[in-house]
Amino acid sequence: MRFVVIPFALTALVAAGQATEADVAAGKLIEFPHVGIALSLPDGFERRQPIDQTEVFRAVRMDREEPVQSIRLSAFAVGERTTAKDFSSERIRQLEAALAVRDLEVLKETAMPVAGTVGLAQRLRYDYRGEDVEAAGVCFVREKAAEGHRICYLLSVECAAKHVDCLLPALGEVIKSIAFVSIRRPGEAPIGPLGPEITDAQSGYTYSPPLRWFASWMNGVLVTGQLDYLRPESGVDGLPLPQLRVLAVSVAEGTSTKASAAQYRDRIHDLAAKRGLHDRTRLVGERPAKLSKRDAHQFVILQMPETMPTTKPAVTMPTNSGRVSTKPAQTQPVRTTRGDETLAIAQRTLCAPYKGKTFSYSVILLCQTEDGKAAEAMLDKLCEGFSLAEPTSPPATKPATSPAVQK
Repeated sequence: MRFVVIPFALTALVAAGQATEADVAAGKLIEFPHVGIALSLPDGFERRQPIDQTEVFRAVRMDREEPVQSIRLSAFAVGERTTAKDFSSERIRQLEAALAVRDLEVLKETAMPVAGTVGLAQRLRYDYRGEDVEAAGVCFVREKAAEGHRICYLLSVECAAKHVDCLLPALGEVIKSIAFVSIRRPGEAPIGPLGPEITDAQSGYTYSPPLRWFASWMNGVLVTGQLDYLRPESGVDGLPLPQLRVLAVSVAEGTSTKASAAQYRDRIHDLAAKRGLHDRTRLVGERPAKLSKRDAHQFVILQMPETMPTTKPAVTMPTNSGRVSTKPAQTQPVRTTRGDETLAIAQRTLCAPYKGKTFSYSVILLCQTEDGKAAEAMLDKLCEGFSLAEPTSPPATKPATSPAVQK
């Protein structure tokens, strides 16, 4: 069992831009179908972009442009024997091992009812990079999230020690609002509103991910997505699907959009061939498209698993005698495991100049679907969040974003 320890940090709270969509209003129940939970915000709290793939929800309360309190909900796929006590104990061990945390004290621990189940609540005090922090949280397990699946939720409220009086009331308010809802795979649920902009000033673009998706920089690539908790391999080490990658690469002057897209397309096929997946990887769509209101090029590739039923179409070809020979359609074996599904790669690429250089910008969607049109429709929605600076203008001032989503 492993998770990312993200203690309260004033700089992190100051950083994230707030959401303005209607569904973030205080008191209104906000659903997170991919983890099967709903909750509402106390008055005065503002939504923030999740910064880790297990983080579901993040909010902060400000006072005179200073952060005074944070709320965070995370969710983890756990084994059949993991209890709230087990998880809470592991959380404490990891906090104690964190270099930025000092003098950790567990002030109180007690059972607490949450959404019809019983969780374990803890009250903590520690020093985080020289800042005295008070925290309260509750860990609870949903036993039958779906067939064969259990989810452990961690709700935490944190504040600077000088604001400790508002700690427990905020936690209690959120706990009272929590309700379990049906779990849906991320690709089946609406994407929802887009969150605050994240800017890559070096490459001259901004991107607004869906507010319910996590977003972070990984090796210079902006990655955003959601974990699928109904996949057998879901959890901390699982692959977030759907997942979107926003990539900006400097290319040779004069490189065309279509040529750049073709290089990416061919590279995918080459990698598939090296992994022995060439026969199960096929291009199902390619066309011109728009990205940031400019001419771009798009393609969709499906990669089918070994155990999925796949039919190769009939092939007509000439013979040496001049006659036409038709090879009949062939069907592969049927799927045997629920998690072994088709992976769709939908990519939109644009080449444009910026600050004396030419960049190839790509928005790349990975999702589980056998329907190339469905992947295209999702990519259409996600591309709405991409914006490119004008080639003769400097990049927009970098908005305040969480350190985890700054480049």
